[in-house]
Amino acid sequence: MAEGIISLKTVSAEPTTVGRITVTPQSQMFSLRLPFARVVWHRPVGVLVEQDGQAEQIRVLDLTRLVQLGLLATIVVAAVVASARTTRREGAEV
Repeated sequence: MAEGIISLKTVSAEPTTVGRITVTPQSQMFSLRLPFARVVWHRPVGVLVEQDGQAEQIRVLDLTRLVQLGLLATIVVAAVVASARTTRREGAEV
């Protein structure tokens, strides 16, 4: 199957079976193909649990992504506050 320059799809890892329960981890794969390199990034989205012929999709929370977004928000707020203080000081000195 031919992939484009950018692709986004859900992929499954090897299933693990213990007794009558089969668990299959799933992730979302982002792929960027360039002439000189390929970038692939996976993020967890859930697990597929099969038991007694019934399947259930369980979503998972990507804590790493939440922490990254929190750090980014903190940096943006700190930069805005620092910029506002610098602007206020320069205005007071004039």
